[in-house]
Amino acid sequence: MLFNIKITLAISILASKAIALPLPVPATHNTGSCSNEGEYNCISDIIFQRCASGQWSVPMSMAAGTSCATTFGTGSPAPAHDPAPVPQKAPAPAPVPVPQKTPAPAPAPIPAPQPAPAPAPAPAPVPSPAPPAQKQQVSAPAPVTPPPTPGAIQSYSGPSSNFPSPSSWQSFSALWALNLPALQINDNDADIATMKAAIQSVADETNGLIDPRVILAMIMQESSGNVHVISTNNGVQNNGILQSHAGVGYSAADPAGSIVQMIKDGILGTSSGDGLVQTVTKNGGLWEGIRAYNSGSVDKSNLSNGLGSTSSYCSDVANRLLGAKSG
Repeated sequence: MLFNIKITLAISILASKAIALPLPVPATHNTGSCSNEGEYNCISDIIFQRCASGQWSVPMSMAAGTSCATTFGTGSPAPAHDPAPVPQKAPAPAPVPVPQKTPAPAPAPIPAPQPAPAPAPAPAPVPSPAPPAQKQQVSAPAPVTPPPTPGAIQSYSGPSSNFPSPSSWQSFSALWALNLPALQINDNDADIATMKAAIQSVADETNGLIDPRVILAMIMQESSGNVHVISTNNGVQNNGILQSHAGVGYSAADPAGSIVQMIKDGILGTSSGDGLVQTVTKNGGLWEGIRAYNSGSVDKSNLSNGLGSTSSYCSDVANRLLGAKSG
């Protein structure tokens, strides 16, 4: 059944504090289509519906503080009126927070100026390490044949390379001490002293060609150092302690002078014949010169070939230089 609804809004001014009204049991509400656009239907004093777009709306509640009054007609719609809302007491506005003034930060204390630190002393210079010493290359010395024990005589022969080198000979002082007892058999102390000094001085005159040890060894080989030795003659007069070629012999009137001259004649030569300096120079070597001094001729392949003279002459001198033979 359709009702003509005349809506009057009764506005009740309530006390300062609103009172909630209980909802009554709602009347039957309209559904479906409607013809009076905008017409209201009060279902109860607080619930209504409206004709909108040709359809009844769903039931809706009245605004708080308003009510809906219904006038029932005969079927013709009553003029529709929007319910007048009951003015509500506006809520007090929320207090606006007053911005707090942020206190200005206290100024930072200005530090008192500090004195500049004194500059650190410069480190003492560290001396550079000395470069390592360069190791010098030392060539290995030539093998030295140890001198044999006196009395251990060896036999040498063949070319000069088979004979002992100067590095294996005894020292002059050792050889002199070894032969001194034999010298003292026939010579007095003055003659012995003269002989020793003359050996050194004549060796110096050869400018190193003839070693004083060789002169001593040949004196002992030729005459055992006896200044009074007799002369020999094998076609040539051989005089003095070195049996030189037509040289001088000992002179009792001039012992020292004659001893010095006997050594000079044998080493430096005489006006009549060669001395050891000449035979060494002519034959190209010490041992070849010693061989020629005795035999006059040389077989360089075998210095023990005497060619009619003493075959062991070079070997005997070698043993004297090594200290293996004395006297």
